[in-house]
Amino acid sequence: MTPDIASGEAVSRRLDKWLWCARVFRTRQAAASFIEDRTVRLTRNGRTERIGKPGFGLKAGDEISLILADRPVAYRVRAFARRRGSGPQAAALFEVLTAT
Repeated sequence: MTPDIASGEAVSRRLDKWLWCARVFRTRQAAASFIEDRTVRLTRNGRTERIGKPGFGLKAGDEISLILADRPVAYRVRAFARRRGSGPQAAALFEVLTAT
């Protein structure tokens, strides 16, 4: 799997699809439901906002904050994938910003 950013093909990707490809959620529907029902915060260019729509367009460099299993987690978007791949391939899509 080659990240789209490296090949210059994709400039943005839907939030729900990126979370699914990055293996944060098992299904894309679970990612979409989480985004609609819970708080997902996006920081772009120093500005933070709440995202409530699964179709929101992410860009490389965006930071996403959410609470999973009662723990805050933050990711920096590094790249996008054409499709969901293995764990090591998914790990190339983001940088974890929070200590676990």
